[in-house]
Amino acid sequence: MDATGPVPQRGSVAPDLRREFGTLGLWWAAVDVAARAREDGRARLHRLSDDYRPRDALTTGGRPAAHDAARAFARQVGLDPDAAPLRRDLGALDAAIAGRLVPSGAVADALLAVAVTTGVSLGAVDAAAVDGPPRLRTTGPGETVGRGRRARPLAAGTIVVADDHRALAPLYAAPPRDLDPHRARRVVLWAVEVPDAPPLETEEAVWNAARFLTGE
Repeated sequence: MDATGPVPQRGSVAPDLRREFGTLGLWWAAVDVAARAREDGRARLHRLSDDYRPRDALTTGGRPAAHDAARAFARQVGLDPDAAPLRRDLGALDAAIAGRLVPSGAVADALLAVAVTTGVSLGAVDAAAVDGPPRLRTTGPGETVGRGRRARPLAAGTIVVADDHRALAPLYAAPPRDLDPHRARRVVLWAVEVPDAPPLETEEAVWNAARFLTGE
């Protein structure tokens, strides 16, 4: 990984998660979105579409090791990656219908490009609403994600990426509407480093997504 450009940082992991899952980790970066990021993202997905085969991407033999590790971890913590697909699988399903990787905005396109090429699923939120560095923890009783009438309750013990004061998003789930990064000028990106994932790939995935968005 080149030392130039946005440098991912390690996020803290709650002690109970460390005890239970050992090598579980979090990498994150805060980046400014370049004016040309949307156009660059469309062009990047167009190039990737030339050699992309959605059917192969949805089979075990066609998936990167990082993606299989994420699916295994999702099942380990009670999630169903088939009922609630990870970003790479969603991209493959959309591509199977459209015949190509489908662009949907600068941030989403950067995350999709990384997921397709590495198998690492990233999350992103509008940095303007984040208070403090992201961390990985479990929820307590009565916690919600989102604000106001759109707030959704979270079951106690749900694994979430959080800032100093609230949950930003559950593991592998989309953020609430008030944190949607679609039009954000600055975003916080993250990826969860799960047990059995290839070393360094999670950190590098965050770096690549940050580099795509900043245009470096």
